[in-house]
Amino acid sequence: EELIIDILEAVFARVDACLNSAADAGVSSGVLNTEGAREVGDLRQAYHLLLNTVANVQLLGILPKALSQQRLERVLSGIVLDAATNSSIAGRKLCIATVKMIITEWFVGA
Repeated sequence: EELIIDILEAVFARVDACLNSAADAGVSSGVLNTEGAREVGDLRQAYHLLLNTVANVQLLGILPKALSQQRLERVLSGIVLDAATNSSIAGRKLCIATVKMIITEWFVGA
């Protein structure tokens, strides 16, 4: 379990860093350019797929151990926000399915 926790921590930290880097690189004069916005959108989609995969392979139970409270809150608030606002129907469905799995695992199944 410790190895999985270390791997999840490293992967989520790296994806966070990539998202922040892409957002910073895409901003010019305080406005996100089209290329930067597209890259950030692609990375957010990959982030959602990562979280969905973690849920599907039943690793949600150890996710709070692997992520800091701040990162966990950022992950959860981001996926809930994207469940409502993602421009892609498929993206919203993925986020909703992931949120449903999180709720089922952490609150209903607890």
